[in-house]
Amino acid sequence: MYQEIKSRRLALLVAIALTGGSLAGATNAYAAEVTINASTPPSNNATDPGGYPGSAAGAINDPANGDDVSGNTLTLENYDYSVHGGGNPNAIFGGFTCGTGRAKDNIVHIRSGGTVNSAVGGGTYGGGDVVGNRVYLHAGGLVDGVVGGYVGGASGSAEDNHVVVESGRVNDFIHGGEIGDAASMGHVTGNTVTIAGGVIDAPVYGGYNNGSGNVTGNRVTITGGEIHGSVIGGDTFGSGNVTGNTVTITGGEIRDHVYGGFRNGDGDVKDNIVNIGDGAHDLAAGTRIDQSIYGGFNNGGSGTISGNILNVKASASAQNIRNFDKINFYFTKTLSPKLTLSDTAGTTIKSLSDITVNGFSTIGTSTLIENVTGITVSDGRSSVSTTGDTAETILSTDRTGKKIDYARYIFKGARTAESSIYETWGGHSVIGNTTTGNEITVASGTHTAVYGGWTTGAGSTAAAEKRGDSTYNKVTVDGTATVSGNVDGGMTTVSGGKASHNKVTINKGVTLSSGDVYGGSAD
Repeated sequence: MYQEIKSRRLALLVAIALTGGSLAGATNAYAAEVTINASTPPSNNATDPGGYPGSAAGAINDPANGDDVSGNTLTLENYDYSVHGGGNPNAIFGGFTCGTGRAKDNIVHIRSGGTVNSAVGGGTYGGGDVVGNRVYLHAGGLVDGVVGGYVGGASGSAEDNHVVVESGRVNDFIHGGEIGDAASMGHVTGNTVTIAGGVIDAPVYGGYNNGSGNVTGNRVTITGGEIHGSVIGGDTFGSGNVTGNTVTITGGEIRDHVYGGFRNGDGDVKDNIVNIGDGAHDLAAGTRIDQSIYGGFNNGGSGTISGNILNVKASASAQNIRNFDKINFYFTKTLSPKLTLSDTAGTTIKSLSDITVNGFSTIGTSTLIENVTGITVSDGRSSVSTTGDTAETILSTDRTGKKIDYARYIFKGARTAESSIYETWGGHSVIGNTTTGNEITVASGTHTAVYGGWTTGAGSTAAAEKRGDSTYNKVTVDGTATVSGNVDGGMTTVSGGKASHNKVTINKGVTLSSGDVYGGSAD
């Protein structure tokens, strides 16, 4: 698939590398503001060393000129600047230089009726960096390829360039920052792409490097729009490393794969991040991810894939998840995120120990990951538990092998009663932690059994003196509550466990059907 993409883009990228321009008569390479429309058409008087024309708000054509091209703005509206039916494609630039200086803080706007083959915020072809350039695609705009900052020479880096697609259509590719020369050793760092709307018939890259430098800290954010290509935080076709790139999805329709980092060369792909959701809201209505989500991917060559992270902050569906060393779920008072996967080959997780649950997680059980075909845990462990200061968490595969479930219980200091079908309790441990200091009042409803503290099971990693017992818990049964079974201030079923210093208060008017009342009980 990527070889095909590379082939599709090759002609256009070569043209970008060989195309530059400004408007006729525009000799200022600093802070120019130019609009191309029916009244002020482009003059194609900025020419690259290969002789290809283009239009830029600010341009330097002299290879010996070391000045920067900076602060220029070009707007294309109600004008078709595309080459149709073959020939060399046209490009527009905010800033363009064939000299040795930088292209810095230049801007391109494509508005309604604006059509062009390629749009570049800032481009250099003589060794300079591209820094802080931007391209905005607004409603009604049409472009084949978009690059925030493009380095076409054998040196120079692409840093902090940005593409924002609000609406319109892109047909071939989007790169926040790019180095196009295979001989370059420059780096692609801190570039971004934001897709808020429009139709993207193309892959989207935060950072892209065809040379041997690194691709680091680039970001893609999808909040809306329809994307028919892959979404990739950072990619290289050379020998550099792809590290620390991020894809964040809060909306939109993504019809292909999602990659935190992607490598076509020999470098490492590590520490890249994919975020599902923003931690405050559900995904936007209609959000879809049709294919798989990858932390990192190696499309041939040497190097390692490691340290990539998936942060799940909202419930989502996808085909599968692959190549993540950590999967973090973030709960809030209103969000309990879950991944629903559909790959008929099943899902493989390295270890349940690689999954963490953060934030305001619910008491009791819920499902984190589900694949109806099945989930395989590579290290063979079907359950892992963690003991904190006051609560414990348990991650486990369910009996069908199709879910990874999560459970959380407070064993110390609970003040709110929790219930299952048959039991009501204050503090509870299912892995043998001592339940202590829990105090609850049951004032209404019908209950089978009530426990202030309730200790069961085994598997806690706490110190021996903090395991097995139920101590200093209190239960008050009051009001209109009805209890048909036992009431225990503290209860432990752990072998050798002790129930001590627990207290039960039964107030007048309470109905106790057939059970007994125990300050403490050890079975």
